[in-house]
Order: sequence, then C-alpha cells, then structure tokens
Amino acid sequence: MSVENLAEAVILIVDDTPTNLGMLCDFLADAGFEVLVATEGESAIAQAVYAQPNLILLDILMPGLDGFETCRQLKANPSTQDIPVIFMTALGETADKVKGFQVGAVDYVTKPIQPEEVLARITNHLTIQTLQKELQLQNLQLQQEVKERQRAEELVRQQAQQEKLLSEIAQRIRKSLDLDEILDTTVSEVRQFLQSDRVLIYRFFEDWSGVVDVEAVNTPSLSILNTQINDPCFEKDLIQPYQKGRIQVTDDIYTAALAPCYVELLLKFQIRANLVIPILQGEQLWGLLIAHHCCQPRQWQPLEIDLLQRLSTQIAIAIQQGQLYQRLRRQNQVLVTLAKSRTVNYGDLNSTLKQVTEAAAQTLEIERVGVWLYSSDYSKIHCLDLFERSTNCHTQGIALMAVDYPAYFKALEQELTLAVPDADTKPIALDLQVGYLPFERTAVGFYGETAILDAPIRVGGQIVGVVLYEHLKLNRQWALDEQNFAGSLADVVSLSLEARERQRAEEKIRLLQTITQAISESPDFDSALEVTLRNVCETIGWNFGEAWIPNSDKTFLECSPAWYASNLPALEKFRQDSQTLRFAPGVGLPGRVWSSKQPEWIQDVAIEPDTVFVRSPMVFNSGLCSCLGIPIVVNDQVLTVFVFFTLESRQPDQQLIDLVWAVGTQLGVVIQRKQAEEALRIAEQRYHSIVENAIEGIFQTTPSGRFLSANPALARFFGYSSPEELITSIKDIGQQIYVEPNRRGEFIAAIQEDNAVFELESLVYRKDGSVIWVSENTRAVRDSAGTLLYYEGTLSDITARKVAGEAVRYLNEQSEQLLLNILPEPIAQQLKRYPDIIADSFEGVSVLFADIVGFTEFSAQTSAKELVQILNLIFSTFDQLAERHGLEKIKTIGDAYMVAGGLPTPRSDHAIAIAEMALDMQSEMVRVGEETGNVFKLRIGINSGPVVAGVIGIKKFIYDLWGDTVNVASRMESQGVDGAIQVTATTYELLRDKYLCEERGIISVKGKGEMTTYLLTGRQ
Repeated sequence: MSVENLAEAVILIVDDTPTNLGMLCDFLADAGFEVLVATEGESAIAQAVYAQPNLILLDILMPGLDGFETCRQLKANPSTQDIPVIFMTALGETADKVKGFQVGAVDYVTKPIQPEEVLARITNHLTIQTLQKELQLQNLQLQQEVKERQRAEELVRQQAQQEKLLSEIAQRIRKSLDLDEILDTTVSEVRQFLQSDRVLIYRFFEDWSGVVDVEAVNTPSLSILNTQINDPCFEKDLIQPYQKGRIQVTDDIYTAALAPCYVELLLKFQIRANLVIPILQGEQLWGLLIAHHCCQPRQWQPLEIDLLQRLSTQIAIAIQQGQLYQRLRRQNQVLVTLAKSRTVNYGDLNSTLKQVTEAAAQTLEIERVGVWLYSSDYSKIHCLDLFERSTNCHTQGIALMAVDYPAYFKALEQELTLAVPDADTKPIALDLQVGYLPFERTAVGFYGETAILDAPIRVGGQIVGVVLYEHLKLNRQWALDEQNFAGSLADVVSLSLEARERQRAEEKIRLLQTITQAISESPDFDSALEVTLRNVCETIGWNFGEAWIPNSDKTFLECSPAWYASNLPALEKFRQDSQTLRFAPGVGLPGRVWSSKQPEWIQDVAIEPDTVFVRSPMVFNSGLCSCLGIPIVVNDQVLTVFVFFTLESRQPDQQLIDLVWAVGTQLGVVIQRKQAEEALRIAEQRYHSIVENAIEGIFQTTPSGRFLSANPALARFFGYSSPEELITSIKDIGQQIYVEPNRRGEFIAAIQEDNAVFELESLVYRKDGSVIWVSENTRAVRDSAGTLLYYEGTLSDITARKVAGEAVRYLNEQSEQLLLNILPEPIAQQLKRYPDIIADSFEGVSVLFADIVGFTEFSAQTSAKELVQILNLIFSTFDQLAERHGLEKIKTIGDAYMVAGGLPTPRSDHAIAIAEMALDMQSEMVRVGEETGNVFKLRIGINSGPVVAGVIGIKKFIYDLWGDTVNVASRMESQGVDGAIQVTATTYELLRDKYLCEERGIISVKGKGEMTTYLLTGRQ
C-alpha cells in the first residue's frame, strides 16, 4: 500500500460493544477507511487471515478470547504477524500496557474513545508502515488526515449534541409520569434542534383518521394543535409499511411526485417539506412523529432522520409508560375499594362476586368476567357469577364438564395463570368456542374471535376455581399488569370465600355462646335442652327438634320433655305420638345414632321402611321430610341424642352436619353440668326442707365465737362424728372454721347493721383440713333490753354451685382469650375502640414464606399423631422466633409458614429482622432434626415492599395482608432453592451491608417475568 492509498486502508475493529463498533465504524468510514468488524477474538482471527486488513483495532476485555490472547495468536500466525495491532482499553495500569506491548501491540488507546486520537494513532502506524515505500506522498497524506479529522470532529459534535438531546428526553421520561408535559417538552426541544417550523405528534383513531395531540410551532407558522385530520390519500395498505418502520422523507412537495390530493392537504397546513416517522406500540401503529418546514424546501439530513427515529422510540416508551401508569392507578383504586368493602370482609359472597366481575369488566374494558369453582372431584366447574358488560347482566348456575372441554381443563391444570391473546392460537380457546351461555350458539359465531385470561382462585393453598376474563371481537395481548390485576381480583374472591368460611365459623361460635349463656340461665335440665333445640333449629332453619335421653340403666332411650317446633299443629301431634316410644340401642334413627355415636342424615323419612325410620307412618300428616340425628357425647358416653326435622327434602349437607355436631360436642360438657346442677338443686331443696324442720344444719354460736349447740347434720357437715365433738373441738370459729381470717369480723359487722345476714358465702375448713363453700343464713338473738345473747342460723353447702359457676366463668374467659389470641394486640385494641373495617397500607414491609421441603412425602409415611407433634414443634419454635425478633406471624398453610416485619407497627429494620428470623429458622430446623431424628430442610423466600393489611371478618378473627409484594415473596419461596433463602433485589439492597448474599442470577418468575434474585447465606 502506497502513501497515496493510505485512506483506502482496511481497518478491522474488534469490540463486543455495539455502541463502540457503531461509533468507530462511522468515523473511520467517514475517514475513508474500509472497515471490517468482529465482536469476539476467534472471528477476528479468521477475518484477519482472510481479508488481510492494514490495521487492527482490538478491544482487550471481551468474552471468550480476550484481546491479549487474540493478539498473541495473530502474531504467531505468519500471514497476520505483520499487521499492526492497536489495543483499545479502559485499563490504566502500567503492567497491562507493558503486557500489551509484550504480546505484539504497536500502540494502545484508552476508553472512552477519542476519535481524533484513534484516527491519529491509526494514521501514524499506517504511515510508519508505508513511509519506506511512499515517503514522497507524506505531505498529501497529512493534508487528507486533517480534512478527515475535521469531518470526524463535526460528525462527533453533531452526534454528541443529538445524544445529549436523546439522553435528556430519556431521563425526563424515566423521572416523570406526566405524559403531556413530556411530549410538549420533547416536540419543543426537537423543533429547536432541527430549526424547523413545526414538530407535532399525530395520533390515529380506529378509522385511521387522527388528531394533532402535541405541537411545537414557530411564531409565523400556522398552529394546527387539536386539529382532526382525515387524509384522503391515506389508505389502509399504508398501515403495514408504517408498522414495519416506513419513513416518509419529503424535501419539497412540488418535486417529490406526491399524489395531488396529498399535496393539497399539505398546502392547507402551509407545509413545503416534511419528515414522517411512525410511533409504534409493539406491532401496533399508534401515531406519527412529524417535522414540517413551511417556508421553503429542506433537504433532511441522515442525522436528522436518525434523531426522529430514535425519538419515536422514546416517545413510544413514554406513551406506554403513561398508559401503564393510568391503568395501574385505576386497578389500584379498584383493589383498594374492594379491600375496604364490607361485602368482601363480611362474607357476603354474592355481592362480592358481582362487585368483582363488574369492576374487572369495566377496568379491563372486556366483554365478560366469570367466577367458576371446581367440584370436589375436579370433574366440572360451575359458575357462581358471570357478568356481561354489553348487557349489564349477571348469570349464575352454568356448569362446564371436563369431558366436554378437555383441552381447557388440561390447560388449567398445567398453567397457574392462563393468557390466550387469540382464539386461533391455542386449542383451549377453540375448545371454548362451542359456547356455554344458554342464548348463544358459539362464541365465535356470536361475538367473533375471543381472547381469554384465567386466574386461579386459592383457598388454604389449594386451587378451588378460576376467574375467567374474556375479550371478544378483537385479539388482545394481555399485559403483565393486567395479568397481575386479574390475579389480585382472584385473590379478592379467595378472601371472600375464606371470609364466608370464617363467617360460618363465627356463626358456630355465636351459636355456642348464645346456647351456653341460655343454658346457664335455664332453671333446670329440661329447660336447658329446650333452649338448645330452639337455638339450633332457628340457626339452621329447620322446623322441629327433639331430645332422646338414656334411662338410668342405659337400656333404652326415652323422649325428653324438652322439644321445639314451628307453630304448626301437625308437629304437635307428631310430638305427642313420639312421647310414648322407647328406642333400644341400634333401633330406629335415635337408637342407631346412640350406638354408633355418629350423625345420620335421612333425606326423606316418608319413603323409608320401618326398619330404617320407625316413625314413618307418623310423618304423613306432619309433613316432615328430611331428618338429622346428632349424638351429644361426653367422656365417650352419649348424654343425649338430638333429632332435627325439616318440612323440605334436603340433600345431605356436610357443612351443616359439622356445624351442629361441633356445637353439640362443645355443649355436651355444659349440658352435663346443667344436669348435675339440676340434681344438686333437687338435693339442696330437700336439704333445706330438712333444715326448716329442724333436722340438720342448725347451729347457735356465742358472740365470742364458740358453738353453743349443733345438730348431727351440722357436725357431719364439718366432718365431725357428733355434735359434741364439734362443740368441744371448735374453740374459735373465726380462726378454726373460716379460711379467711377476717371473715368472722365481716360477719359480725354485717349482722350488727341489719341484725341478720342472708346467703353469706364463705370458704370454711372441715375437720380433715379440706375446704368447702357454704352459704349462711343467720340472725342475732337479743333479750328484751336489746342485749346480744347469741347467733343462730343454718348453713348450706354451695360448693357444687360455685364450682359450676366458676367453670362457666372459665369457659367464657377461655372463649374471649381465644378470640383475642387471633389478632395482634394493637389491632385488637384498635378494633375494640373503633369497630370498623381496618385496612392499612404499609410502604416498608418484608414478607417471608417458608416451606418444609419434602414434608408431603414425609407425612405420607408418618402417623397422624407424630405428624402433628412434629409440625407443632416446628411451628411453635418459629412462633418463638417471631416473638423474639418482633415480627408478626400471619398464618400457616399446611407445612408452609408466613411471617412479616414492619407491621402492624412500622419499623425501619424490617428486612434485617426478617433476615435474622430466616437464618435462625434454618438453625432451629437442624436442632429439630437432631431432636426428632429426621432431616428437614427449609425453602425460604423473602421480598420487601408495600402491602395492604387488614382485619377480615365480622368480629376479631384474622389479620391478613396482600399485594404484589406478598405474591412475589410467595414466588421466591416456591421457585427457590431447597435449604436456601432466596431474596429479591429489593430485599438484597436492604441487607447487602450487613449480610452475606450470593447472586443467583436471573430467573423467570410466574406473573412477574424475569427477575434477578439472591441467596442469603449468613451474617457479615
């Protein structure tokens, strides 16, 4: 190569950074060099051997072969060893520079690359290479270098100015959600940069007419802001070219061979030259970015075209970001409204479903939304509520069978969230096209193509149904935020289902409390049974209730006087006929329930033979139909058998059976106690009758505290064999009889005031040292002058009644304590003061999900008792850790454990507390394994961020939380590593200064896409 041909030299650029390659290619090409490019060492060596470039620009830091090794191999090859190599490096160490020269480089340039420096070094080494042959052309070559350098500098200046503008606009888009402000500023700055008369953003309507949404115009030019334009020359066949990035460059409308109608339209708006760039949202044509020159023709430069192309991308991002922000605002408003809704929190399922389906259809702007629940065997799903936006109608009761829609059911099993943008793209959508509404033949025939989105409904960690979202007529790409919103609405349905279950549980508690209180207030055992029967019948909506009591020797059941019936004469006749019956064990419904100690349901007693229902002939005139027998079992003995009837035929309802049986089981002890109280009451009546007849319990005492007289019954009462022994042994009643030392003084003070005391209750000692409760009725006996002579009165033992009353009080305290234990103390106190919905937002919360790896398999090989013991040991240990670290346990689901930090009382170190908890949990699992002889591992996931937390239920019942932070934390656990603690990048940033973390890398997270996660390994 001669000096004259130096500018035609071939330069091979080796760099793995596209930005550097583009910049180097541009200015070297502009400098006249032929440029070859390679992005890694092996391809660079191959090109050097084949093309024999005049010089190689080689980056040091590259994947695969680095720059040093690439240079070493080039110098070792005879065909390439004489090609000069210049290193490009960001390394500033002298040792690295020396190493570069040692492997054969002739020079190096440091990053960031200075074009003039690179050009100078290239020229210098090419010149050195060719001076021996063409020294006489050196001056000419130098002059050419100067010109090329000047052009390169000008290009760099323009590029720098363009990059600055693009950077400022991109930064503004990242920082602001005000779309109007972003677009206004963008078109204004672009117009100033281009020095054009007008820059605007044009938005298309559905019919491909449009409007000028944003405009920047100089003072003399015509403003066309908000002008709606229907371009007569714009044809639909231009849509696809624009969608593929078509650019319209018109330097002069009179010389551009435009259609006359288009020229006329441009002249209408004073346009002489224009530059049109499409604005794309994915593959959809949203609008156009247009620059106008009005006064005269203008030759649009490649740099200007490139600027508008790149700006259109930034504008598309801003538009998408603004639209996403608006969608998220609407979605969050809907979720907050639902979270605060009384229907959601108080178990009004029908109203909740209507709210959810209507809100989903309106927010997502889709045709219909349905809530579907699986049958128990997952063979079908039935519709709880289906809302159609076009008709504003709700439908219920539709069922889809798995045998009719096999592809759809299979897809639901395999995918947690199912999103189908086009009915023709997947067989599951085609599967649904057969239609399932009574008034339509096919979904396609009636509506056109369908896009569907399914979100699972989970209760207790199990998928129990789906929420089905359907967009009709047009295809639809379901955005990630829409999928998340759909999942959140499904969670609201889950909460409502759980609230309904809690409501049923609360009904049981209320029924239990009501009956317990009523029993306590009942005067006798039969009244207590009648109260129980009445309350149960009224709660479950049945018409007749009766009780069957074992006789004294447990040989048969006899009809109790206690019963309940609706105000129907036929039921009274049925009752009278039943009173004469007796049932041996195993005979009739009461006898079978007595023997089996299990509930029994008969759907229609009228059609049953006498062997099944002995009283079948009696029910014809009564109208009774369905029947339920419930045993009341205490200490494995049947205390009574309740039998309930209804006038309607009802299918067996396991939930109703469980409710009545659970209430009956818990009331058994109370009813037994009432039975004991009844026996005690009768005994006390007899006792008092004897006392009134001066047979027992009568005494006389001196004011100083000694017995003057006592009858044999009183002696026995205090444990003495005779009255004489009692009188001789007791020297001081205040010290020897009363347990409380001051009780005798209180007795004297009371009797001095009223001359008598009635039902004075005291604890007293018996001879053997045991204590009993007594009730004392005493009066003071005085002489005619009023001088006190002695006291006389009677004593009764009320120990049994006191014990029974204490038991009732203890039961009530336990019930109250059970309810208080469900909620955090601050929330419980707040709910007491303000009985309203509690739903708070917390900005900084860390949520931990932990799952015992392989516990399902372990449980299959372990007895129920041992399984519960191990789970109780593990979860009790976790509860202690949560209390130690000041964290809030949320709930357990199966063998999964959920805990949160930063609520209900906010704390800045929530992530640290959760991290300590996680590390301690791992340590404790090792200890539990050693203690139980089993090896357990935990899979833990942690995420930090905002959540919504609140109390769900009619009364204090459960404190729960939800939101995207909770969902991601759950995904961190479910997609984590066995035996490890996986945290999100958000949590990692909060822990990195105090804890050891390893980057796991990028993983695909359901519902979130790709996320970078970390493994927490220990403390620093």
